[in-house]
Amino acid sequence: MTELIGSRLLYIRTESGLAQRPFAKMVGVSFSTWQTIEGGKNVPSGETLLKLAAQGWNPGWILTGRGAPRLDGEMAVVATAKDVEAIFSSRSSPQAAAKAPAKADNRDQPIAAEALEAAIAFLEQWLAENRRAMTPEKKARVVTMIYQFVIEDAEAGQPSIDRRKLGQFLRLVA
Repeated sequence: MTELIGSRLLYIRTESGLAQRPFAKMVGVSFSTWQTIEGGKNVPSGETLLKLAAQGWNPGWILTGRGAPRLDGEMAVVATAKDVEAIFSSRSSPQAAAKAPAKADNRDQPIAAEALEAAIAFLEQWLAENRRAMTPEKKARVVTMIYQFVIEDAEAGQPSIDRRKLGQFLRLVA
């Protein structure tokens, strides 16, 4: 699956008219890191996806191939939480995939790029500030949970992330 992400990133870079080295610099990663991402050997970080989204590219399309390559002005639906989780857990063992929750949940519901970006940005910032790291599989699960917190807060009329609540949550899981 990471090969398909790499081919979509190659398309984006080709559309930009840049060679790999200047494109890597533009999105804030090293040349060798960009080569592994575009070559399908790794997935882009949340920070890289945010930078591409800021340039109008749809993170959901990058990760899943669904939807339009470019974002419209409305920050359209980009994927489902299960899609995002599947991207990162596809590199895990079959045993890990078997541990996925069997109960029905709301991860099949479409998610908005803005809420996904907020979840990714919060996690990336928290990990950097606390000098912690997570495997891509765990990051996907945590981003999914943070996204659900963001949606619940928005539905409760809280337009921004409750950083205290999420900080407590991350201390438990990281």
